[in-house]
Amino acid sequence: MFFEKLVIVRNIIFTYICKLLPTKKNFAYFISFRGQYNGNPKAIALELRKDRPETVFFWEITEKCHEDIPAYIHKVTPGRLRSIWIRSRCKVVVDNYLGWSYGYCKSINLEYKMLSRIKKHGQINFCTWHGVPLKRIARDEPGKKDKSEYFYTTADCLVCNSEYMKDIFDRLTNKQIDIVMTGWPRNDILFDVNEKKKEELKDKLGIPLDKKVVLYAPTFRDEGAYMSGICQLESMNIESLLQTFTQKFGEDWCFVFRAHDSVLQEIEKMKIDVSSVINGNNGDDMAEYLYVSDVLITDYSGSLFDYASTKKPCFLFCPDLEHYSEIERGFYLDIRMLPFPVAITFEEMLVKIRDFDNVYYEEQVRCFQKEIGSVDDGQASKRVVEIIRRYL
Repeated sequence: MFFEKLVIVRNIIFTYICKLLPTKKNFAYFISFRGQYNGNPKAIALELRKDRPETVFFWEITEKCHEDIPAYIHKVTPGRLRSIWIRSRCKVVVDNYLGWSYGYCKSINLEYKMLSRIKKHGQINFCTWHGVPLKRIARDEPGKKDKSEYFYTTADCLVCNSEYMKDIFDRLTNKQIDIVMTGWPRNDILFDVNEKKKEELKDKLGIPLDKKVVLYAPTFRDEGAYMSGICQLESMNIESLLQTFTQKFGEDWCFVFRAHDSVLQEIEKMKIDVSSVINGNNGDDMAEYLYVSDVLITDYSGSLFDYASTKKPCFLFCPDLEHYSEIERGFYLDIRMLPFPVAITFEEMLVKIRDFDNVYYEEQVRCFQKEIGSVDDGQASKRVVEIIRRYL
């Protein structure tokens, strides 16, 4: 613990020293989950590459990454002095948090003053966060009500996809970040219906080309990896589930399990004794899995907001709904009022699948997206790059 704090102090001091370095206008630095190649930053980088091919791309990559990184991207290891030096030279920094440095302090003390002024003048930090929140986050979480009101961040601009999201983050950040209603770049792919592309992605992700796909993507629980998907898997009869989908929608189905990033490394060490489960973490990018799936089963994950853009069926399997709602996190919206069928038990979920009415569901999803003020339309990446171009 002492050594970790020492490294943090060292990095802060070195960041201040690097503020003296000039930035290079065509240098761009990207961060996604501090080590992966995916999400909103990836979609922005791909569009920026098309728009400004002269850009020099740097990306934080660790062993968490399961993707082939394009040759034009320079990989850096987060937390090292070299990464701080490179980031300080970049005109643009893009991350999927609320800035490459952000947080709260209890008072305007030395810590707050140091961290709130850590970004160099003239550098632009775009942030995107990494999921439209259904569950309460940051200081809205239970047990964090007494924490500081003083928010600091390096971010200048937050990319947003709905009025609902904007209201939450305006409050959480004390309106210290300008919010732009561009839509979410990572969701652009969901508007591009292309069977050839779908087959290519299935092949890349190790998913059978001749089967329909049900994607199971549970969210993170504070109790750890077992309660963040493994426990729920053990309560399912996968064969019965796939048969129910075949009876309802026709064709053969396969089951893909994607673990949350926060427990991925723990789950990879476990042996899941279910032969019919396909690994949903062969690729880093959740958007690719949503693109190739025909049904999503989740619980409290923000992926349900993304998947709503496809109008494809989404079911919520929530065996710990009461505990999660009242003790662990709580929600910004009443989960029972969402357009997605909710099941507490596995048997109840099978009933919800059999009773599913697609026409009614699609109309409910459209009303839901209108209610939250969603602006996703498949053009978000272009809008964000247009803003970056203006800064450059």
